[in-house]
Amino acid sequence: MIGHRPLHKICCIFLENSFFCAMVAAITLKILDPFGTGKVVLFQVTYDKVSFLEHSKRQYTEFIPFIRIGGHLNCFPSSSLGFLE
Repeated sequence: MIGHRPLHKICCIFLENSFFCAMVAAITLKILDPFGTGKVVLFQVTYDKVSFLEHSKRQYTEFIPFIRIGGHLNCFPSSSLGFLE
């Protein structure tokens, strides 16, 4: 048993600890420079403007089914309660 701490407090502590751990890891990688490239990551992805625009068109069409499902569940919330029983 965790004790009398509320779940929200536990989540906040976990997020703070995770952020601190990631920050220390990034600073350590920047100082040590294990790859010898001057970058924190081994592979860095950069997008030029043309390929980003082509990618973003496809990305927006992927949102359509999720927007429709969210709209349906917002308009008809009782239909989404069937899986809870």
